[in-house]
Amino acid sequence: MKKLLMALMAASVLLGGCTSKKTTDDYTGPVVTADTMSDSEKELQMIQSCISDYNNDAISDQEDLYQVSIPSLPIGITSLPEINSLSDLSEVKDSETNSNAIYVATYTIQDAYYATFTIYKATTGSFWLNGNITFNIDPDAVTSDNPDYASYKSSLDTLLAEDNDILNWLYGINVTLGTTEVEDGYYEVTAMGSYHPTSIDDIKTIAESVFTTDFLQNNYYQASFEGNSPVFKEINGKLCCVQTELTDRTYPVYDTSKIIAVSEDDTSINIDLLTKINDQDQTEIKRIVISKTENGYRLPQNY
Repeated sequence: MKKLLMALMAASVLLGGCTSKKTTDDYTGPVVTADTMSDSEKELQMIQSCISDYNNDAISDQEDLYQVSIPSLPIGITSLPEINSLSDLSEVKDSETNSNAIYVATYTIQDAYYATFTIYKATTGSFWLNGNITFNIDPDAVTSDNPDYASYKSSLDTLLAEDNDILNWLYGINVTLGTTEVEDGYYEVTAMGSYHPTSIDDIKTIAESVFTTDFLQNNYYQASFEGNSPVFKEINGKLCCVQTELTDRTYPVYDTSKIIAVSEDDTSINIDLLTKINDQDQTEIKRIVISKTENGYRLPQNY
């Protein structure tokens, strides 16, 4: 019996040793492919994929896939030139940029139009998660106060005259209040700029003279007028606003004298134009969309 037990123990040790050795020798882990591409090769591939997305009408798909906002091609531009090498681009040196980008370069699209590619990480993955593109134009090539766009400029000036003020007012910013507290934290509204609303409906009328109702309802009205602690309340027949410590939010300054191009259909008008910083026109092309509504032109978003 004793000999039998010893034989079984010896067999167990041998089997355990064999099993352990087999596991160690046979397991190789996940297969890892060596990265043989240089950063320059990756950057070229990323930019080529970006160009391909525009030329294959895949931008909206990329926006949905990666949940990012991607600029449309400038009005009048239908495709981007293909590139075969980074030498087809003009690299922007570090001293000319103020970002953590590893590569910035431009190339001409046509005439005074050019694109700027910015890459933050060289990768074989998505360009849109690791870079961006802007479309630019030489400001000197844009006709100031182009008479062809005079009516669009007039409409745009009217809408942009109060758009920032209205959005600030909906947050309770720059609303003139009485000195007596009507309810805990709420004071009577005496003015909103040159307006003197006396009800929530009055505020909505002011806001909807510039913005579409859908935009306001989806983005502002709930916080401004609904719930347990809205910005505005009607208390005992008085329009009241919560006292806020929020400060003015800044927005781009659009140069409506530098409209580059316009396109429109039955429901909207697309306007490409420039912005200004310290009275200096910038090169990046911006787009404002104006919605055509039964009540006139309105902005479908904040700009």
